[in-house]
Amino acid sequence: MESDGDFPSTGDVGRRATAVRDITIEAAADFELAIAAAERAGPSPNVHPRVHEAMIEAMRSELAVLREQLDDL
Repeated sequence: MESDGDFPSTGDVGRRATAVRDITIEAAADFELAIAAAERAGPSPNVHPRVHEAMIEAMRSELAVLREQLDDL
């Protein structure tokens, strides 16, 4: 009996998992670069230093989530 398309084949699942992992790795690298750039640049003149630090902390938090997701893949 042929598949009716409701379920992905094993190969499709593996390719999708690899794609998700690659995208997550890329996103984590982007966050690392963004955090480093924000730390170097400091706050803009119209941004309070505490807001700037909160934005950096939010990026660090998202990076931690991405790393946890990578550990689970």
